[in-house]
Amino acid sequence: MSLASESGHWYYAKTGEPCYEMPKKDGSGMRKTTLRDFKKLSGTDEAIVPSVTGICKMLRNYGIDVYKENQLLEACYTSPVRRDDIPFDEWKIQVKKDAEEHAKVAREKGTLKHADIEKYFLDEVLSPDIDTYNQIVKIAEILDGYGIKAEDIEPEKSFPHPEFSGKMDLACIPKKFIADIKTTDFTIKDGVVTKKNKKVTLDYPEHCIQLAGYAQGTGIYKSNPTLVNIYVSTLDDSVYVHEWEHVDIYRYGLVFQNLVEIWYAML
Repeated sequence: MSLASESGHWYYAKTGEPCYEMPKKDGSGMRKTTLRDFKKLSGTDEAIVPSVTGICKMLRNYGIDVYKENQLLEACYTSPVRRDDIPFDEWKIQVKKDAEEHAKVAREKGTLKHADIEKYFLDEVLSPDIDTYNQIVKIAEILDGYGIKAEDIEPEKSFPHPEFSGKMDLACIPKKFIADIKTTDFTIKDGVVTKKNKKVTLDYPEHCIQLAGYAQGTGIYKSNPTLVNIYVSTLDDSVYVHEWEHVDIYRYGLVFQNLVEIWYAML
């Protein structure tokens, strides 16, 4: 478990607007908002609160840990620098650099897909990338199945709350609907979801915890909301949707509430 830290974004408690940066004291520009700013502004009209994702980081993510370990092992195996060619400390630095570079490329692909999906729901401009184009069409069809049109969606919507806030990928709060987009390297063949040729299930508890936090922040948590994760492949045009059962939403909502209490207790 992590302590409350600088990680994650910050939002103004009263408006829900992002507060990613603060002016530097010397007036020379902006800097990232920090935990010190949170403490300084607490109790004022400019009070800020942590993000839902920042609070969720209090809980260890085993999936991410395994991913990072695999990236490091792969970098060790594929590194062009032989272990005996340079001192061990230098070799470790090189391997870690290679692993981070690979992870960076994967993150950037996911970020681009997120951005293209957001653009579509903002102004209905489809991505020129054929895979992302097809995925946007599929996402629109998924939403239509819930009775939600593109114009109903408020992409990247945040909300005011005295303890936390965050940006929801695809929200239609009047219809008690929140969808969160996740990008990952999977494919679907004959209805079977696979990663590296192994069958997997895309229904991670930490993703429901995040959605439950959004539902609590927007006030729809106790109104039987529809919370879904839409998984978007970075390998092809595969899209997979997982709708969370109400029993899961309630259970993981309790987890999020406890995480909020722990976050504030650890300050």
